[in-house]
Amino acid sequence: MRACILAGVIGVACAFGGCLGGDGGSPRRVDAARAVSFPSEQLLARLGLVVGPPANLIRACRRVARKTPLTVYCPPIVPVGPVEAPKRRHENAYVFGDERGYGLSLQSESLIDPGVRDPFAAKHWVVAATAPARRLVESVDASVADPRAEFRSTPRRFTVDGIEATLVTGDLARSGFAGSGHAIVYWTIGDSFHQASVHFDDKARVAEMIARGLITQMANCDPSLSSGRRICEWVFPGRG
Repeated sequence: MRACILAGVIGVACAFGGCLGGDGGSPRRVDAARAVSFPSEQLLARLGLVVGPPANLIRACRRVARKTPLTVYCPPIVPVGPVEAPKRRHENAYVFGDERGYGLSLQSESLIDPGVRDPFAAKHWVVAATAPARRLVESVDASVADPRAEFRSTPRRFTVDGIEATLVTGDLARSGFAGSGHAIVYWTIGDSFHQASVHFDDKARVAEMIARGLITQMANCDPSLSSGRRICEWVFPGRG
């Protein structure tokens, strides 16, 4: 099964370098002079999110970077609590890398709301990248343009650090690593297509925060340079 991608509202600003989490998601303070714009801890907490990927997810990102030529961005904003990112597939949780890109298909029990109709799907979220970008962008646009009005998505665009992202929702919106019936936020940098997802439309704000964290990371971290920013420690160059 594949994931869905969703996005919500803009987070209020805080010094990204000044409110980062550790491997377990607890806040840490760093040099504020290196700060970049990021959602506040209070907003993230209300959405059940923390800053700082857990240690097992960082290890998974490193493994994937050894298998793909693309730079792997380990998401700096993640759901609170354990994140399932196994070496071998378990349910919807698996990671992979190849010549064209990578995918982190993850599971977090904290995403399951009380009374949710499908707990198995509700814990699923995804971060992925593919190159070249053009065909995937075209596939998203084609799915959004479905003639059945009741299923049609209305794209919404937003910008983070000069990088434009597009949000689509609805039963037919789909792309690459995101199956139909899900909502999608995607953006391109150079010739790479990036996407992030969380299952179900009511997790729109959660998914946008994950996407915004990734875009901030991509805009401010050069994998070939040492920046001193904590978020850049979670960026892994692909194999040469």
